[in-house]
Amino acid sequence: MNRIDGKIARVTGGTQGLGAAIARLFVTAGAAGVAIVGRDQSKGDALASEITSDSGAPVQMITADLGEMADVMRIVATAEARFGRIDILVRIAPRFVDALLGNFGSKERHKMGKQDRFTDEFKRDA
Repeated sequence: MNRIDGKIARVTGGTQGLGAAIARLFVTAGAAGVAIVGRDQSKGDALASEITSDSGAPVQMITADLGEMADVMRIVATAEARFGRIDILVRIAPRFVDALLGNFGSKERHKMGKQDRFTDEFKRDA
């Protein structure tokens, strides 16, 4: 596996499943820090503590709803304030996957903004 020594990563959808596995893998591969993003603060805090305890690498939980632009902007500011930079971005957010598969109603898709047009094109080409 490639090493990512000294890199800082941000993983959206990072509190469970594939996102949590990626966060764990990154610290094993030498990441200097990881910001995990999700909607469940307690689940994220527990995971961040577990990874930090196991690896010694700092992991910060950032609670956010990726359907809210203010939350998205806060993710960037919070991660950069803690780590100084972000070198790696992993986007494993369920809302994005749902949008690709067309599992949102029009109100939720409207929140996704430009993503709505992509979803419509994806469904048309499928």
